[in-house]
Amino acid sequence: MTGTENVMLIFILAVATYFCRVGGFVAMRYVPFTPPVRRALEALPGSVMAAVIVPGVIASGLPGLIGVIAAVLSMLFIKKDLAAMVFGCAAAALVRAAGF
Repeated sequence: MTGTENVMLIFILAVATYFCRVGGFVAMRYVPFTPPVRRALEALPGSVMAAVIVPGVIASGLPGLIGVIAAVLSMLFIKKDLAAMVFGCAAAALVRAAGF
């Protein structure tokens, strides 16, 4: 691909992303905000996190699983995002260094 094709592709994808976001706001104008809808919208962040994390854990095997467990435990006890990331990465690195 040439530089011009790359720029056009980025522009087209940016426009598509914009319309997807705006389309969501427009569509939600017509959805009644009932208790089931509220519960579904409140559950979305956890669902998105699971959709991002689970494939990575499956692909990385035991080190990824240990890293996620370490991150979750550190969030439960320390409640600091940065600490959870550090503990998760460190745990995964240690398991990898151990040969798993």
